[in-house]
Amino acid sequence: MTKDESEQLEELLMTWYHWARAHREHLGYSRVAPGFQGVSDLDGYGDDDETDAKLNRYLAEQVDVCLGSLPVELRASVGIHAGNRAAGACVFSNPRFTPEQQHQRYQEAKARLLPLLRRRDMIKVAA
Repeated sequence: MTKDESEQLEELLMTWYHWARAHREHLGYSRVAPGFQGVSDLDGYGDDDETDAKLNRYLAEQVDVCLGSLPVELRASVGIHAGNRAAGACVFSNPRFTPEQQHQRYQEAKARLLPLLRRRDMIKVAA
């Protein structure tokens, strides 16, 4: 894994982390008719922020699918690392592993995620 690929992967994981923290399933009945879910009256006139939000949501959903194929320990290590990076400090930890083992698991998760994300054309290969 090159440094550029690692940075791209880190950026995708942080996008996923922020999306996962904000994403909540809604319980009960929807206020929108089934035929119009996902449609906004601003779809034709959206601004750049809305476009970026939709793109980030799509990227995060794809990363979430790839993370779902990893073993639980590796998924947990990705979540812990992303949470610590978002907080700017070592706030989250896994009591089952030492910090060195946690980092090793995170690196293994990145190594397993890289080919999955390449197949989905989410990692740009430097020419």
